[in-house]
Amino acid sequence: MRIYVVVTPFFPTGDSFRGAFIYDQVCAISRTGKYDKVVILRPKQLWSKCKDYQYEGWDVHYFPILQMPSNLLIGVPDKLNRMLFLRTLKKIGVNPSQVAVVHAHVSLNSCYVLALKALNPFVKTVLQHHDADPYGINMSKLLAGWGWNTYINAKYLMKIYEQIDLHVSVSKKVEHNLLAFPEAGKEEVYSRYMQLLKPVRMLKQACLKKCYVLYNGVDTRFFYKKDMEKAGTKFRIGSIGNFTEIKDQMTLLRSVKRLVDDERADIEVILIGSGPLLKRCMEYVGEYELETYVTFRTEVSHTALLDFYNSLDLFVLPSYFEGFGCVFTEAYACGVPFITCYKQGVSEWVEEPEHWLIEAGDDKKLSELIHNYMKNRPRQCLNHSYAIDDLMPPFLGFLDNEV
Repeated sequence: MRIYVVVTPFFPTGDSFRGAFIYDQVCAISRTGKYDKVVILRPKQLWSKCKDYQYEGWDVHYFPILQMPSNLLIGVPDKLNRMLFLRTLKKIGVNPSQVAVVHAHVSLNSCYVLALKALNPFVKTVLQHHDADPYGINMSKLLAGWGWNTYINAKYLMKIYEQIDLHVSVSKKVEHNLLAFPEAGKEEVYSRYMQLLKPVRMLKQACLKKCYVLYNGVDTRFFYKKDMEKAGTKFRIGSIGNFTEIKDQMTLLRSVKRLVDDERADIEVILIGSGPLLKRCMEYVGEYELETYVTFRTEVSHTALLDFYNSLDLFVLPSYFEGFGCVFTEAYACGVPFITCYKQGVSEWVEEPEHWLIEAGDDKKLSELIHNYMKNRPRQCLNHSYAIDDLMPPFLGFLDNEV
């Protein structure tokens, strides 16, 4: 029996589709047939009433943890949380000696792979980094100014990271920030992240064992170009993402205003998401009377994404601190080109970037690229396979043979 254990803070439920890319990855691992069983575990707060559930045939098991508020001294409950994790494994019948791989997602789950390693020295430990901030120093807005807390957390994580067998990054951008820490990667442009690094710059770089770039793939059974007519005659732009500073939907809205002011726009823009800057974006649309052109939606179900992408002419998300962003390649798989910013995860794949990439916040250039695509329809080409079933076997082969 060879078991592949996945520890993830996000996985879809019946009510939320957050973590759909983890679901796709788990399915792809299972389809390779290399493991007899894949087990999924999610942490929850000690007092949480969340119960184990099933999603699309997968059993998802919760394990209780004590999570410190606002990332305050994240290492304090380490021993307690490791014990609770192992207790849950025993409860659901997982024998540590049968675990071949334990694969944790994001920094806060890194300690659990070492808990299993302590019981089974032959298990291969994997930590996957999805964010351009692989140490999570930007996660706490409340304690962002507490440099001593950032320092202690970083030192705690660096010690753990050095013991993990394989660090997986979803793009070269993420890997560059991981390996450069406590400095920023050489192409990093996000000033807030670089500012937050100041308290940790006296730390020595971690010596990581192995690294691998596993781009977020697309399940092409669910995302593909459909033979369907688009509704209406307007040029349709879509955008999906949380309304936060780094997703920068405001740059898209400013570019739409430019197109409208220049009378170059018979367009419809649909923005999907929620978050702290949604109200500000809606106010901007109202202030400049763009309601005819811009529509907001809070969410679209994962099952409805196929039709949504296929209804678009262009996908735009000008985010500038993006690990990868599955939405770009999901749109592309549906035959819809995308525009985003230079020096982001997915930009590593883009050929002829002058047609598809902008500098962060450059709404003038964005309006020009949108207009160019409306007028000339250049063909977007990527230099990498986006199908998850193409990406997973080489990764598992590396895990088997090189780790």
